[in-house]
Amino acid sequence: MITLELSIKPYSVNKYFYGNRAVKRREAVQWETCMIELLRPEEYQNAFKELKEQFNPKEHCLTVEIICYYPKEILITKKGNLSSKAFDISNTEKPIIDVIFLEKYATSTINNVGIDDKYIVDMVSKKRPSNKHKIKVNIQLKSLQYLEDK
Repeated sequence: MITLELSIKPYSVNKYFYGNRAVKRREAVQWETCMIELLRPEEYQNAFKELKEQFNPKEHCLTVEIICYYPKEILITKKGNLSSKAFDISNTEKPIIDVIFLEKYATSTINNVGIDDKYIVDMVSKKRPSNKHKIKVNIQLKSLQYLEDK
């Protein structure tokens, strides 16, 4: 299993584009750039390389768990309810998955998983309180038999 712990605020796909969804917002491009840079550590680079070497699309699939951490005062209101200041969890998934998995986001010096996200067969997403914004992502390689066992 690969575990990524990224010190960055989750970003909503709803804030990614200008009205017509043809042009990314500057903030979205900046967020992507920061995310890519957070994938630089050698530990992550080695894990991505190993996963790519092991992965065979005729034999494997992937499972992903995403945990988006928010400062408690953002996630929970003073009345103790979930706040609307924390993004809808499903809206945070696509930007995270795209940067971590799609080759177009890799650079000449920073690799990512580089496996099409169509091979993700299970994904669990969670919001949790923390002392700061961060994102934790767990990626597991599974045999295609995993689908039959479910």
